[in-house]
Amino acid sequence: MADGWLRFGLPGLLPYVDQTPLFNEWATEYATGVNGLNFSGRTTVISALACPSAPFAGKMSGYGNGFVGNLLLSGGARAWGAQNTATDSAGGKPTGMFYTNSSVRIRDITDGTGNTIMASEIKLMADGGATPAGCSANNDTRGIMWNNVHMGTLIVTLRSPNSPVADVVGYGCQDIGQTPCTCNLSNGVVTPRSWHVGGVHAGLADGSVRFISSNVDTTVFQTLGTIRGGEVVGEF
Repeated sequence: MADGWLRFGLPGLLPYVDQTPLFNEWATEYATGVNGLNFSGRTTVISALACPSAPFAGKMSGYGNGFVGNLLLSGGARAWGAQNTATDSAGGKPTGMFYTNSSVRIRDITDGTGNTIMASEIKLMADGGATPAGCSANNDTRGIMWNNVHMGTLIVTLRSPNSPVADVVGYGCQDIGQTPCTCNLSNGVVTPRSWHVGGVHAGLADGSVRFISSNVDTTVFQTLGTIRGGEVVGEF
């Protein structure tokens, strides 16, 4: 599954979330040169990637990019590298399960599948309002499933859940109290956030779901983002 997520964007995940017809529609159009920005099915709401209790669930991008999800896969524990690169901010291969041209398999998760975050949630806001300093637009690129170029479709565990420190994306965002952000083409950070009191839900690589406190030790949270760091997580 990881092999398809960012090599072709969202489509590689579709058959695994009961969206095979949408995947087939995509494959037909992709063969004719269509990309995610002009795919006819980009406004289809993928319920598995939209928390039903969250505000703005099923949101559509204000710039016509289609469906925006608030459940994102995990790219590891470090910030992303420059936009359109396949490295993290340290210049190496990202430490998580999913990244550009990834091919991670279960056997590659040597830290243990029950100790590795596969996905977590983010908060969404309506597009519009003031354009944050450094950004090119006021539409939020976090969670835009059919346009992953601006480093907004993967979370990283660099900071603890619901951190007050601003996220960093490559083009545009909504810098509101609940979703602080700025823009920079040289690195990217999307921190897990949720409307649930006290923490976020995270899906682990063993298929379980855990509620992780916003007060979790930052080092422990970073450890949960890696697949082969050799760290011992303990309780979290």
